[in-house]
Amino acid sequence: MELLGHWCAAGLQYERFWPLTIAEIVLVLEGEHKRQIGQHDQARMRNYELAHWLTFAQHDPKKMPKFEPTAPVADPHASKVKSDEADQAQVRGFFIGLALKSNSRKR
Repeated sequence: MELLGHWCAAGLQYERFWPLTIAEIVLVLEGEHKRQIGQHDQARMRNYELAHWLTFAQHDPKKMPKFEPTAPVADPHASKVKSDEADQAQVRGFFIGLALKSNSRKR
C-alpha cells in the first residue's frame, strides 16, 4: 500500500494504479518525480531571471537589454508552399544537355 500512497501523492489517477505491475509503477513514479524536479528547476530559473531583470529595471532601466524571443515566431498566414522553380530549371537543363548529347551521337 506504500506504493499506492506515493502514486496518489504524485497526483496520478487512482484507477490507473491497479492494472500495472510493481516494476511499471516504480517506473511511472520515477518518471513523475523527474518531471516534478524539472518543473521545479524551471521555476527556479525563471525566478532567478526575473530577479536579474528587476535589478536592471530598478537601478538603471536604460541598460536593460531588449527582449528577444528564444525562437523566431512563424507567421501563421505565410504560405507554406515553396517554389521549386530553381529545381525545375536544373532538371530542364539536364534534359536539354542529354538531348544534345544524343543528337550529337546520331550524326
